[in-house]
Amino acid sequence: MSFSSLPSTASVGGVDPLVGTPEQPTLRPHVAPLQSITKPQPTIFVAAKAYICTVANASLHRYDGTRIGFRFGFLETNVQATQQYLDDEIAAGNTYLRHATANEITEAKMRLDPVGTIREKVKEEIEQELRVSLEAEIRQKLGILQELNTPSAQQAVNNSNKDAEKLAGMDAVERLKQVQTAAKVEGARVTLNPVSTADIKQAAKG
Repeated sequence: MSFSSLPSTASVGGVDPLVGTPEQPTLRPHVAPLQSITKPQPTIFVAAKAYICTVANASLHRYDGTRIGFRFGFLETNVQATQQYLDDEIAAGNTYLRHATANEITEAKMRLDPVGTIREKVKEEIEQELRVSLEAEIRQKLGILQELNTPSAQQAVNNSNKDAEKLAGMDAVERLKQVQTAAKVEGARVTLNPVSTADIKQAAKG
């Protein structure tokens, strides 16, 4: 409501002090104008932050007058000026504001957009499963490719080393049985370490 809409009760020299004239505008009561007006802050996008306000549908205003609206007491914003204002309010001890936790973010998103939230969750789970499956398949193919590129002589050495490692973990009796079993198999490739005489005697005594 402007002062010019108020009823006049007196006049000064025939001029209503609440209305004034174009020639004498200072007769109108007024509040001294601001020396400068806060300029709108530039819109700079940063990583999103989420906030909780205990007043469900509260509206706050930044220093430049921009409205900050909460829905169901939740706000997620990636505007730097808005984040700065809310962080300053929290630091100043505003008891109605706080940073949202992970559970509060999930709960708020389910309330605001349940279908979209579920879709994103399912999408992440499917992508994770596909990623694991593809990585396993790639590792398997790389292993097969490496074996194909390995010379047969080198493969024989590798297989022999693997057999030697297996025998190293056995006692003398198990070694002897393993060699005898491998020798009975027709056409089998035996690349095991030879069993020493001491091992055979030790097995016989046992």
